[in-house]
Amino acid sequence: MKKIFFILTLFFVFCVNVFTSPADFFKSYPNGSIEVKIDWDKGEGYYGANFYDGKNNKVKAKKNWENFWDINSFQEFYDTLKNEYSNQKIKVLINITNEEHPIGMFLNAKFYNSKGILVREANNDRFSHNTKIYDGNGKLINETENNIQQNEFIFKEYSKNNKLLNETYISFDYNQIGVKAYNNDNILIMESSYTIKNLDFDNVKIIMSNLFKNANYQNVLDGYEKFYDDNGNLELEKIYKNGKLVDTKKYDIEKNILNKNNNYISSINNNQNIVDNTNKESNNLNNNDTSSYILPIFIISVLVLILIINIYKLFFKKNKEKKLKYFEYIDLGDRKAVRYKGNLLNSSINYKFLCDRKNILLFIAYKNGSPTSVKFSISSYYIDIDIKKLTNNLEAKINCYIGTYKIYTANGKFKFLDWMYGNIEPKSEIDSFVETEKEVFYYLESFSFLENIFSPILSAETLNFEEFLNFIILDGTIEEYYKNGKILMRTPFKNSLKSGKMEAFYESGKIKVEIPYNRGVVDGIAKEYFESGRLAKEIHYKDGKEMFYKSYFDNDNKQEKEKYSNGYSKDNPNRYYAILGVNKNITKDELKKVYYKLVKKYHPDKFENSSKEEKEKAENMMKEINKAYEYLMKNFI
Repeated sequence: MKKIFFILTLFFVFCVNVFTSPADFFKSYPNGSIEVKIDWDKGEGYYGANFYDGKNNKVKAKKNWENFWDINSFQEFYDTLKNEYSNQKIKVLINITNEEHPIGMFLNAKFYNSKGILVREANNDRFSHNTKIYDGNGKLINETENNIQQNEFIFKEYSKNNKLLNETYISFDYNQIGVKAYNNDNILIMESSYTIKNLDFDNVKIIMSNLFKNANYQNVLDGYEKFYDDNGNLELEKIYKNGKLVDTKKYDIEKNILNKNNNYISSINNNQNIVDNTNKESNNLNNNDTSSYILPIFIISVLVLILIINIYKLFFKKNKEKKLKYFEYIDLGDRKAVRYKGNLLNSSINYKFLCDRKNILLFIAYKNGSPTSVKFSISSYYIDIDIKKLTNNLEAKINCYIGTYKIYTANGKFKFLDWMYGNIEPKSEIDSFVETEKEVFYYLESFSFLENIFSPILSAETLNFEEFLNFIILDGTIEEYYKNGKILMRTPFKNSLKSGKMEAFYESGKIKVEIPYNRGVVDGIAKEYFESGRLAKEIHYKDGKEMFYKSYFDNDNKQEKEKYSNGYSKDNPNRYYAILGVNKNITKDELKKVYYKLVKKYHPDKFENSSKEEKEKAENMMKEINKAYEYLMKNFI
């Protein structure tokens, strides 16, 4: 659902950036319109834009036949086309008209495949968003409506003959969830409505999973479920209050007799209870030879089966057998691959991990069963892996972002981890999971399980870019960037170890530090520079051990000091090494890890409920830790 509305939002961002300001245009031409055409052809995209006045006269046009990716406002839109239509030809036609106020502009976007068949349509105005998805033959698959004013959503799913199968209604203002299911004759066979305690966008998926997968009604303040036969006759009704089933009504269709059960039921009855009861009644029927009950019992049995099937479809077919039956994660010897229904996968899959704290998104595009592109995100942190070659290892370019800022880029050969091709087997920690041909949903109770799966990339709030890249790189380089896009540091690797000249730069782009590495240890002459470009310090190392250093003035490069490793002229760093509990051979990465561990250990927040003496001790320790870390990072790393 988020993805559908994200595309609509993206269109508005796209229009604002490309056309300078649609608002300004509509001020001059209130009855005018804007038309945009995007041609996507197997990885490359081009666009053209035309502006019309209210009399259908072309006012001006804008075209760009450059690289589609280089247009900043198209980057995420480019990703959508690349990921979902990577090997296809897609034409997108967008029409924007005015609705009295610029914020209320109406947008219509249509996606066509290479045969000219409509595959996606979006209609957006100031009050509502509507998105329709079609199959390759132009038949409607599903539809999503978002009423912005009333803060509600309606999702509809259709059969191959365009008949409505089911619809789900969610109102965040009224804390309500409703579901309706229909048979092939478009007759209502099931409906339910629930008022939910504290319903919001973050917990709606978990609540719906509890309701329809686990029959857990703990968040239901009041609600009902009604079940009908194929002719629309009411057969069964359940009433819920404060998380419990309080009333069950069974209707005898032939005799039109209403059987009430007003007993207060403390535990929740699920679909299996109904089936068990039906089996018991069937046994009694055989023993008593009472044929008059055969029809209603048969109808209830069929109804339960239909209910299970529709809920199965409605909520993404939640069962654990599908993974074992359809998806196979295999080793072809020279590479890892995925088979779907016996064939090597040639499409993209969205893996979504949903838990009480965070939603983790993993997108993988496959060709001949193996990944060609991997995207991983949590909050505003995400990683983009563009795979160039895949054997048992990975040759790729990896970009790491926080929001729109690129923080790291790595090029070279890397370890190929199981999750990079979707091989995430269900464990006991997974509450439930669902698989379709395009999406896999994992519902978890514990976030810690995700940290174990994606170690060392994932933490509770962020992605550990540096630790992750250092862990998987075999041969190549890792580059770190300032927020302005200029390089901060470049580190070469060979056989998983730092090897060659590591370089750090000022934000101006000038060299700041050069450190020679050999098989993971510093070996040779490390150099530090003033921003003027003059040499500031030379530090001589042998097999990771510092031998001596020379420092210089920032003028005529005249030598200022020369000291051997057993003493320093200004400040003795031995005290700082002792505070952090490290030796002089520690690397920058190792020092960072030690510092973060000490911060977690002595952070004042951890001593919130401690005595005043313990609080002061922790605060003083933190001051010492910060001072030692800043000094060593500045002067000796």
